Amino acid sequence: TQQGAREPLLKEFRDFKAAMVKVRKSVGRKDIDRARSRYEEAPQYDVHHLVKERYPTFDAALADLDDALCTIALFATLPAAGRVSPEHTAESKKVMKWWQQYVAHTHSLQKGFISVKGVYFQATIQKHTVTWLIPHAYTQDVPKKVDFRVMLTFLEFYTAYVKFVLYKLYKEAGLAFPPASPDSTSQFSELVGSENEGPLSGLSLCLRREASYSWLDFAACAAGARIVDEAACTHVVADRVLKELDESKEHVQPQWVIDSLNAGRAKPCAPYKPGENAPPHLSPFVEPDEEEDASDSEDAGSEAEAPAPAPEKEAKDMAKMLMSKKAKRLYGRMQHGRERKQAAVARLRKRRELLAARASRQ
Repeated sequence: TQQGAREPLLKEFRDFKAAMVKVRKSVGRKDIDRARSRYEEAPQYDVHHLVKERYPTFDAALADLDDALCTIALFATLPAAGRVSPEHTAESKKVMKWWQQYVAHTHSLQKGFISVKGVYFQATIQKHTVTWLIPHAYTQDVPKKVDFRVMLTFLEFYTAYVKFVLYKLYKEAGLAFPPASPDSTSQFSELVGSENEGPLSGLSLCLRREASYSWLDFAACAAGARIVDEAACTHVVADRVLKELDESKEHVQPQWVIDSLNAGRAKPCAPYKPGENAPPHLSPFVEPDEEEDASDSEDAGSEAEAPAPAPEKEAKDMAKMLMSKKAKRLYGRMQHGRERKQAAVARLRKRRELLAARASRQ
């Protein structure tokens, strides 16, 4: 179309393509130094004008953050292989760190949920609800069928888009952007401070080595807690049984931080003692049925406190994710064989019922 023909990116793409042709020629002549020089001098482009066209107002930009944050968080956990370069991973980690630092500074985080896929978070930014998923920090099995050329195009646009949003948010909060780059959200919170309060304000947490997840550090700071050394803390967060317990401190599992965030207050610590079976971790994103009255909701809530088969299914799914490729293929064949046997038994049972029905008629 005529509008597409006037797109300034097209000319930049053509110039870049012509530069790459010269680079390949230099490589073919084995002139590596010349090829490297031409590659570094190749024209660069940006997508800033596309962000402005897509989101003419800041309110529209805030309303569409979910997909962008999920994509950036995904690439932050992917290994640098194939088309996914170390620069893509590092840039995604940096942008997600900036986003988490802002949410923690303003205590905008409202909900969290630990699932098999990762940890879901929901924040309220200027009356807009933003939900995103942070995958677990496991070794990712990158599928070969995924076209990363398309996904990297989305990543490039989303990264520029989120940076625009963060610049505006940081400026309104009176913070410098880009911010100083400490290693964790807790270090950023200690550096800039915050006047806002959260459900865990006034508490000091120590994250033991096995519980030093980046998402847990973020969730604790967003809830108002301070991350300190074990000697100065009020609560020790551990993900394994501790041989020796300091009676002057509370000892809890990581789930306690998320459940306290969802409840809007610090939950009792006794049920979350390390090594014990913690209370069921219910999703705060599931809204109760509006047609049910308050009494029905209370009855359902009391029944929901009992262990349900859902955690067993999550544990099974988690075990599948941790399998090797060979084990996954073997497990798939076993499940396929079981399904075939069950289908054959069902056919025989149905045939037997038909024969019995015919015999009764005669």
